[in-house]
Amino acid sequence: AAREQHSALLYEFWCKNFTASSPPPRPEPAVECLATLRTRGFYFTQALQDKVVSLLTSLAVKHGWREDAWAEKLSTQIEMESILQATAQPKQRTKLLLNALQELHDPFRAQFNRQLAAVTSPLRKVAKVTHHEDFATDDLTISCTVSNNRDLTALQRALASFDYQRYHDLLNGINADEGDVRGVAGSGRVIVAPRSAAREAT
Repeated sequence: AAREQHSALLYEFWCKNFTASSPPPRPEPAVECLATLRTRGFYFTQALQDKVVSLLTSLAVKHGWREDAWAEKLSTQIEMESILQATAQPKQRTKLLLNALQELHDPFRAQFNRQLAAVTSPLRKVAKVTHHEDFATDDLTISCTVSNNRDLTALQRALASFDYQRYHDLLNGINADEGDVRGVAGSGRVIVAPRSAAREAT
């Protein structure tokens, strides 16, 4: 926020002190783009801001965006109105924007994440599901609290509904429905463990 304010003040100074024949320099493109997004109803924590700026910078380099056209390019490549209409909460809008940027930046990873979410959906309804870092193995950790027989029954049903073979095939590059996905490895165990033992997959 301080950095953005500093850039804005610097820009204002040049506007007041430069002649028409010598146009003032524009603010840093990432700062200008964030400012535009804020006016459209997005909210950025420091963590979200860092992620968005990193993706925007990478996309600008990848696609050759001009420094004065980041916001314009963003609006043509992402369905902004759909995001704005999906939720009235600024922070949730920003998370949807982040997802869209990630998909634009790495379509394979976005497709993989969608498929992974679908495969593990039965488990995620009753538990926290985590995976090995970088999917170095296809171990799966399920963390939940069982307080009564109803909780236990729900967990048992979720485990019975979970198609482990489909999960295993996805991580190892076998997917007849949507084409090959690169294998990301493994030994193949389903582990039920305390929450502290797991690292949540993004």
